[in-house]
Amino acid sequence: NRLFSLGYNLMALNYKKKGLFNVSKKWHLKGLEASQKYNETNLYYTHLHGLAGVYNALGDYVNAVKSYKDCLEYKRDEEICLGSYINLGDIYSDLKDYDKANYYYNQGKLLSEKNNNQQAKAIISLSLGTNYQLLGKTTEAVKMYNEAVSIADKNELNQIALIGRGNIGDIYIDLKKYKEAKDIFSSALHKAVSLGYLNNQVSFYDELKKIALLEDDYKSAFDYLNKSTKLKDSINKAQQISEINELEIKYKTAQREKEIRMLQFDNTTKKLRLEKQQEAIENMNLQEQISQKINENTILFFQNSSQKKTKRNLFA
Repeated sequence: NRLFSLGYNLMALNYKKKGLFNVSKKWHLKGLEASQKYNETNLYYTHLHGLAGVYNALGDYVNAVKSYKDCLEYKRDEEICLGSYINLGDIYSDLKDYDKANYYYNQGKLLSEKNNNQQAKAIISLSLGTNYQLLGKTTEAVKMYNEAVSIADKNELNQIALIGRGNIGDIYIDLKKYKEAKDIFSSALHKAVSLGYLNNQVSFYDELKKIALLEDDYKSAFDYLNKSTKLKDSINKAQQISEINELEIKYKTAQREKEIRMLQFDNTTKKLRLEKQQEAIENMNLQEQISQKINENTILFFQNSSQKKTKRNLFA
C-alpha cells in the first residue's frame, strides 16, 4: 500500500545520503513495484526520479537520462519536471553535449519562471553561463552570470551570488581586464567577509593574488597570499576543533547510553530480586496455610475419633 511505498522511499533516500547507492537503488525499485501495484502514480514518479539520481551518482548516464526523460511525462508534479530538466542539463554538460544541455536548462528556466521559483531560475542561469563560458561565448556567459547574481541578490541566495561574481571575475582575467576582475573579486570578498564564508574568502584572496602576479604587483600578491594562508589555517583549526567536539559528544553519548544500560540492568536485577523475595514470602505463607490446614484437619480427626469411641462405649 501507500505506506510501504513511502517507507521504501525513506529507506532509499537514507542509503543514498550514506553513499550506498546500490542499496538505495534496490529500495527505489521496490518502491516502483509497490506504487505500480497499488496505482500510486505520484509515488511511482517520486521513486523514478530518485532512481534516476542514483543512476546518475553511479555514472550510469544512459539509465539516468532515460529515467529523467520518463519523469518529464508526469506534468502534474512540476517540481519533479523541473528537477528532471536541471539534472538532464547537468548530465549533458558533463558529457560536453552543450546544445542538449542548454535545451533542457532553457526548458527548466521557462518552468521556473512559470512557477516563480527564483532559486531554480538562478541555478539554471548559473549553469547556462558555465556552458557558454566553456564554449568561449563570453558575452552570453557574462549575461547569464549577471542574471544569476541579480536574482540571487534579490532573494538572499548568497552562495549563488558569490559563485556568479567569481565566474565573471574569471572571465575578466581571461580577457585580461584585470581592473574589472579586481573590482568584482574585491566586491565578492567584502560580501563573503560580511557573511562569514571562509572558504569563499580564501578563493577570492587566491584570485586577487593571481591578478597581482599578472600585473607584477608582488607586494600585493604576497599580502593576499598571507591572508589566504592564515584563513586556511583558521579553517583547519576550526575543523579540528569541530572534529574533537564531535568525537567528545559521541563519547559522552556512548557513556550515557552505557550508564543507562547499566542502570536498567541494575533495576531489572533489583526487580527480579524483589520478585523472588515476594515469591519466597508467598510460598512461606502458603506453606504456613497448608500446615495450619493440616493441623486443623488432624485436630478435627482426633475429635471425631474421640466422639466415635464415646458413642461406642455408650451403646456397648
